[in-house]
Amino acid sequence: MTELNRQIESHMRSLKLKGMITAYRDLSERASKSNLRYEEYLALLLEAEVKRKTESSIKAKMAKSRLPYIKTIEEFDFSFQPGLRDKEVIKLSSLEFIAQKANVIFLGPPG
Repeated sequence: MTELNRQIESHMRSLKLKGMITAYRDLSERASKSNLRYEEYLALLLEAEVKRKTESSIKAKMAKSRLPYIKTIEEFDFSFQPGLRDKEVIKLSSLEFIAQKANVIFLGPPG
């Protein structure tokens, strides 16, 4: 690692660009070998940072929400609610009704 590389990583650490540091280590050599343009190289570095920050934000928000555990539609016990049609619920989970501009109404007691 050259002095310039150390300086670049130091600046990235100062700016708290953790995703960019990891990507920089992986991409710097690959970029020089494949003759990436500066703009392409920079775009890849920025993309890595945005991805890391997004993932970090989601993780922090999930922790802050204090949800007991994450449940998915695939794990839902449809036998517990016999009046609920599992195929319809799974179809609704695809959110196709939004693109179709269709209305969805759930009726029944709360809870």
